[in-house]
This record gives sequence, structure tokens and C-alpha cells, in this order.
Amino acid sequence: MKARISILFFLIFVPLSVNAQMFAVEAGYVPNPYLVHPQADWQWEKQKTYDTAFIRIRYKMTFWNGEKSERYQDNRLVFVGKNGYRKDVSELLEVMDWKNTPTPYTDKRQAYTYASPLFPATFFVSPQGDSWTLFRTILGGPILRYEEKPAVFNWMLHPETDSVLGYVCQKASMDSKGRHYLAWYCPDIAVNAGPYKFDGLPGLILRMEDTAADYIWEADGIEKFCTPIAEKQFVVQKSTRKQARELLDIMFSQPYKFLSQILGMKIKVFDEYENSRSVGEKEFAVTLYYRPVELE
Repeated sequence: MKARISILFFLIFVPLSVNAQMFAVEAGYVPNPYLVHPQADWQWEKQKTYDTAFIRIRYKMTFWNGEKSERYQDNRLVFVGKNGYRKDVSELLEVMDWKNTPTPYTDKRQAYTYASPLFPATFFVSPQGDSWTLFRTILGGPILRYEEKPAVFNWMLHPETDSVLGYVCQKASMDSKGRHYLAWYCPDIAVNAGPYKFDGLPGLILRMEDTAADYIWEADGIEKFCTPIAEKQFVVQKSTRKQARELLDIMFSQPYKFLSQILGMKIKVFDEYENSRSVGEKEFAVTLYYRPVELE
């Protein structure tokens, strides 16, 4: 019988409305921060609405997994509002959340869980350029919510052209928070927006990548779309950008420290004879690959 790790956790970082649960996993288990749990602690009628979208762009976002052995793909939905608000969210995350809360169309939650990895953050940008992020931590841990001042993107326009989705796009580049980016935007689509928090070009950004290829976004669908740009009112852990970055750095670089010391989880390791012990050097030595979009 294979050894396994049983994890009993009690979230003390924030007062989340969840019950204590037990996880039994095989030895060598590494928590995957990109397999997130859907949230059921929100009500559809209590969302905070900022704007009404008039267009939705679907981007394929690719990034490295925690072992840097393969690239994950997350289908992102970017909603652009009539009054200038924007929202960038994982399509799968939206589906999971909606399937796990009662709505006028379904009066009970469904036990719907993740089907594939995704990037566990939702981004909002205001007409003034202020932004805020909701980042979901591992194993149903707290959702970190932090706000940022407007980003300044000093774009350089280039003469090169390319085609994305059949649209003729022009090239642009810029440096932002430790990364050098290349973008392809379409002047024929007069929408000042792009994936993540990117904007400021004379046309919709259809492809974006950093030169280290840690993150790549490419549009694979554009449609007129009328829907509220709203923020679900989850129980969140409010923090500053600095605090959130420090916590996420621990979550990836020392996941077992994050589970046991930050979230207050009780972790027991079981051998093949059902003997148990507390986590030791082997578990605390686990490190996951992570280079945030913003390096500085």
C-alpha cells in the first residue's frame, strides 16, 4: 500500500465559512496552486456591479506549471465596459463559481470541482486605471484581494505587422515591472484594452507576451456581449500589494510552510503501515516554480 499524506486543515487566516476537511494523498504529494476550488460563499444577487460590457474577448493564456515541465493553458474572458471598466477572469473559474451557487435558474448548488488547471486570479481595471486583483490560494485557502494605482505603459510603436484572428495587427513593445513585452494590436478595432491590465494602444491588443515567454496571451474570439461587469462578494483577505506578493511567494516557494504556518493546517504524513508523523524536511523542501507577471 502506498504511503500517503492526510491533511486536516482549519483555516485561521481569515474567517472563511468552510468546514474542516481531510485530504488523503499519496506520498510525494505536491499541492498544485493552479487546481483551485470553486467558491460557494457568495450570492448572485449580491454582486457589486461596476459597468455593462459591450464586448468580450477570449484569450488563450499559457504559462509554466509549478515544476516548469509543461505549459498550462487557461482560457481567459476579458469584458470591456461602456464606461471604461474591464474584467479579466478565467472562463473555467466563472463556470465553477456559477455552478456552485443558487441562482434564479437553479435553486441548489452543484458539487462541481475543477476540471483542469487555470490561473487563479481575477483582474479588474477602472476607467481611471486603478486596478484590483483577487488571487485564490491553494486548497481553498483565503482569496487575497489587493488594489493598485494606475499602471503606466510607455509603448513604443513598430512598423512590423502580423495577423491574429484574421485581423491585421501592428507591433508594439514596452517595459513594465521587470519584464519586456511585445504586443500585437489591431488599429481597426478601436477598443483601448487587452488581457491582464494592459491597455494604452490605439487599438485592441490581440496578442501579448513577455520576452522570457513566462506568459503569453493570444485572442481566439471576439464578440459583442452585453453583460454586467460585476465582482462577486466573496469572503476575502484584504491586503496590500506588498503583503499579497510576500504571501504568494511563500505559497509557491514553500507550499508546506504556507499550509501549516500561514493557513494553520494540521498535516500528518502516513507511511505504508498507517503510522503517522508530522511533516518533515522532505515536505518543507518542496519548491514550486513561480515568476509573477509583475517581477517588481
